[in-house]
Order: sequence, then structure tokens, then C-alpha cells
Amino acid sequence: MRDASRQSRIDIVVPVRDGARDLPGLLEALARLRGLEPATRRIVVDNGSTDETARVLAGHPELTVLQATDWPSSYLARNRGWKDSDAEIIAFTDADCRPEPGWLEGLRTPFSDPRVAGVCGPIVPSEPDNPWEQLSEWAGLLDQSSFHARRPWAAAATANLAVRRSSLEKLGGFDESRTTGADFDLCWRLQKELGQKLVFAHRAIVAHRFRRSLHGVFGQGFRNGRAAAWLGGRFPESSGVSRRSSTRLLKHLEAWGSFLSFPIHPRRAALLAPWFLLARDAGLVLGRLSAPRGSA
Repeated sequence: MRDASRQSRIDIVVPVRDGARDLPGLLEALARLRGLEPATRRIVVDNGSTDETARVLAGHPELTVLQATDWPSSYLARNRGWKDSDAEIIAFTDADCRPEPGWLEGLRTPFSDPRVAGVCGPIVPSEPDNPWEQLSEWAGLLDQSSFHARRPWAAAATANLAVRRSSLEKLGGFDESRTTGADFDLCWRLQKELGQKLVFAHRAIVAHRFRRSLHGVFGQGFRNGRAAAWLGGRFPESSGVSRRSSTRLLKHLEAWGSFLSFPIHPRRAALLAPWFLLARDAGLVLGRLSAPRGSA
């Protein structure tokens, strides 16, 4: 039986693969967190990096550094991380994220309700003046409030998600055979199989560096398309496809209007908007077509 300090403690788990450029900013943000107790472990799991990630991590003795190199999957790394922790609450974020100082405090509060198994919060652009970041936010690429509003079950991205360790144990953690989509899968299983709650904490904010090229946006769309096909096979009762499709159409119309008259975005973002959406949606369509429903 875990003692009271373990039951109330939050450990932080971060998967990383070739994250040498992003890690310094993340580690600085983690060091500024309020509510960071001496016993709080910051666990970074290297998923087979080939850049200078190991050298960056070696300069931070406050970290627990683990390896998960069996195959490339951030979910494999997350599972390795939370299983090494004995804290009752595990907070997940990513190497290209910057949690705001009140992040841990915002995540902790809702867990006072024993029915709550997961807590998520807003994901905002790390550089609001960057046109790629503006477009990513406008297009809702990581709109956590929208994910949480999905029905019949709320969802969340692991860029900003905390989960009870006991619930992770009951579910066996993330599906580590996946490279994308296993965060929604875990959230939905928390609710469908365990009857527990996923809540949204407005004060638990994480800044995220979004994709900054058409190639990157297409790649993200492709992975999301594959994930959507897989999740649709596992959870056929999940809804929101038609609503999200109509939302995407409205965004395309808004983008072309912005392209022609610049009423919404700064000029550079307005010029990028139509091509940004075309790259994303081409990726989504091709991703869906490449992954039969329910396939791994």
C-alpha cells in the first residue's frame, strides 16, 4: 500500500527522440514550475535519439533518464516512464512543450475527486507571433478544449495530460505499438472501461511548438488520418466526424477569404492559410486511406 506522500505526489514523464534542440527550453520551464516538490521526479525517456540528446540530458543530474529503444514510439517511452515511477499521479508532456509555471498546480486540484482519473489543460502556441503557430492555433490542430468536448467520450493529447497511476495499471498503459492516436485511445478506455472521468483544467497550460513547414503540416495530418482510421475501428460509436468535416470546410472558406483580403491574419499567415489547410487535409485523407479501420 502506498503511503500518503506517494498518493499525492505528481511525477513528470517526457518522451524524447532527437530532441536536443527542444530540451533546454523544456527543462528550464520544468525548473520554474510552482508546486515542484523535492520528491517530484522529472523522468525523461529517450526513444532512440541519434542527435545530441544524451549530452544535453547528461548535464542535468536532477533528471531521471531512462531508455526505451525497442522501437520508435513515444507511447513505448511513456509506458517505460510511468512504470518507473511510484507516484500516484503521472503528468505527461513533450520535449517541444513549455509548461507554464502553474501547470502542476492546475493539474493537481481536480484529482481531489476520486472519480477523476485524468486531467488535461490548454495547449497554446509557444511563439504566438509566428505565422505557422498562428495558423496551427486557428486551424485547431491541438485544440485541447475541442478534444475534451468530443462525445461520447472526452479526449486529450499527451502534450498536456495527467493520469492516475492506478488507472494506467488497470488499463496496461498506452498502446505502445502505435506511433499516434494512443492518447485518445487511453482517454476513451478510462471512461468506457473504467467509468472514470477526464476533466479539463483551464489553469494547467502548456505552450507547444507547432509544425513550421507545409511538409511538417502534411506529415502531422497523415499521422492524424491513420490514427483516426484506427480509432474509428476500435471505437465505432465515437462521433464528431460530420461536425469536424463541416468545420474544416468553413475553415477553408475563411482561409481563401483571408488570402484575398487579409481580414483575419497578419499578411504572411493569410498568404499561407489555404496551402496550410490543403497540406493538412491531404495528409488526413491519405493517412486514412493508408490505414484500414482497426489496423495497427
